[in-house]
Amino acid sequence: MKTQQFSAWRWMARFVPFAFLALMLASNASVVHAKPTAITVTNANDSGAGSLRQAISDALSGDTINFAGDYTINLTSGELAINKNLTIDGTGCTIVINGPGASCSTCFRVFRVTGAFTFNLSNLTVANGKGSGGGAIYSVTSGSTHTITNVTFSGNSAAAGGALYFDSGTTTNVTNSAFLNNSATSSGGGILNYATLTVTNSTFSGNTAVFYGGGLANNEGTVTVINSTFSGNSASSGGGGGVSNNPGTMTLRNTIVANNTGGNCRNTITNGGNNIDDGTTCGFGSTNGSQSSTNPQLGTLTNGVYPLNANSPAIDGVTYNAPNSCPSTDQRVQNREDLACDIGAYEMKMSDRNSTTLNPGATTMRTYGPPRAGIQYSGTNPGATTVTKVTNWTNQPENAIGAWWEITPTSNTDLELTLQLCYSDTERRGLTEGDLRFWRYSGGTWSQVGDTPTFSGTSPNRCAQITGVTALSRWTLATGNPGGSPTAVTLSSFKANTPAFDLGAWIRSWFK
Repeated sequence: MKTQQFSAWRWMARFVPFAFLALMLASNASVVHAKPTAITVTNANDSGAGSLRQAISDALSGDTINFAGDYTINLTSGELAINKNLTIDGTGCTIVINGPGASCSTCFRVFRVTGAFTFNLSNLTVANGKGSGGGAIYSVTSGSTHTITNVTFSGNSAAAGGALYFDSGTTTNVTNSAFLNNSATSSGGGILNYATLTVTNSTFSGNTAVFYGGGLANNEGTVTVINSTFSGNSASSGGGGGVSNNPGTMTLRNTIVANNTGGNCRNTITNGGNNIDDGTTCGFGSTNGSQSSTNPQLGTLTNGVYPLNANSPAIDGVTYNAPNSCPSTDQRVQNREDLACDIGAYEMKMSDRNSTTLNPGATTMRTYGPPRAGIQYSGTNPGATTVTKVTNWTNQPENAIGAWWEITPTSNTDLELTLQLCYSDTERRGLTEGDLRFWRYSGGTWSQVGDTPTFSGTSPNRCAQITGVTALSRWTLATGNPGGSPTAVTLSSFKANTPAFDLGAWIRSWFK
C-alpha cells in the first residue's frame, strides 16, 4: 500500500509540472496570436487571396492592412464591412478604392462600419461609392470612432451624406483630407453628421446637395472645423452651399467659406475666430479676427487644395488667439511656421511664393507671409504693398545677412512706418546680432536708417524692427555698408559662367 501511494505521488510529481508548463505555453500562444499584426494586400482584385476584401476578413481586431504596391481596386461584389477594430493605411502607395459609380444598376457604398468599432483610414482615395447614406463610409452604431487622415473622397453619392454619414453616438476626426464632387439628393453633399465631428486642414470643393449643406451638414450633432476651405460647393434649394447647421452646434475657426452656391452658411454658425466669408450668411462680421464680405483670393484647385494668391487676405490671417489656434502643419503637411499662420487648409511657403502684396496695418503690425516682413503705418497709408524676400546675392557682402527685401508700396511719400524684417539663424550667417542695422538701397547707394533695432522672436522668425521709416525700396540688415547693388543670383548667370567643353582643344593640348 505504501509502495502504491509512493508511486502515485511520484507520478503526480512528474506529471503536474509538465501539465502546468503546457497550460502556460497554450496561454502564451493565445496572447501572441492576439497581438495586432500587419496584413498586406497584394493585388487589386475585388475578392480572393491577396485582395483587400480578403484582408479585412482575415484581420483580427486591432490589425493594420497595408498595400504591396499601387492599386486601383474596383469593387464589384458589394460593400466592405468593417466588423472589428481595424486600420487601413495606403502609406507609400497610390491606392484608389472604387465603388460601382453613380450610374450603377447594382449600387453599394464602399465601407460600412457595422458596430461600435474603431476604424482608421489613411493615405488613399475612396471614390464612386453609392448608397442610401454615406456613399464612401456609413457608420450608425453609438460608440464607434473613426480617424480619417489624408484621404480623398471623390465622386461618391447617396441620398444623405454623399461621402460620409455618421449617426449619433459616433466620434470622428477628419484631417488633411479632400472632399471633391460628392453629392446627396437630400442633405450633406460631402458629409452628413448627427454625432461628434472634428474636421481639420481639409478642403471641400464641387460637392452638391439638393436641400442643404453642399459641403457639410450638421443635424443635432457637434461639429468643429479648423483651418479648412469650403469653395465651389452648392445647395440648390435649402441653402448653406458651404456648411449648414440644422440644428446642433457648429464652430468654424481659421476657415474659408467662399464662392459657394446657395449661400455660404445656413443657420447659426459659431465664430471661433479668423474666418473668411465672401458674403454675410455666416454671420462672422469683423469680430475675433474674422472677415466677412471678403474675397479670399483663392487660386486654382490643385491636388485637392486651394492655394492662396499673392494678395490673399488669408496670408498670415490668424491673429485672434494665435498661435495656439493653428495646427502645426497644413493639408499638404507643410509646416505653419511664418510669423502668423494662414487661414484655410493651405499655408503659403517660400517654395510656393517669395512675394506677397497686402495692405499694411494701421493699428497693428501686418505681416506678409513667406517674405517674413511686417509693416505698420501712422499717417499716410502706403496702400497695397508688395514685399519680396530674396535669399541670395550676386556677390554676398560679408557684413550683411543672407537676405534682402524689395518693398514696393502704392504710395511712397509722406510715410511714417514701423518696419520689421525677419530671418533665420542660417540667414544671419554668424554675424553679431547686436551690430545689425537697417540699410536701405536707393539711387544706387546704401544708407543706414535708424539706430539699434529692437530684436524679438526665435529662428526662423527672429525679427529686427525700427520706427521712423519714411520711404520704401530695397532693404537688408548688415553690420556696415553692404556695398554693391542687391541683385539675385539667377540660373542664367550660372550658365554664362560655364565654359563649353572643346574636345579638339583638349586633344591638341596633349601634342604641344
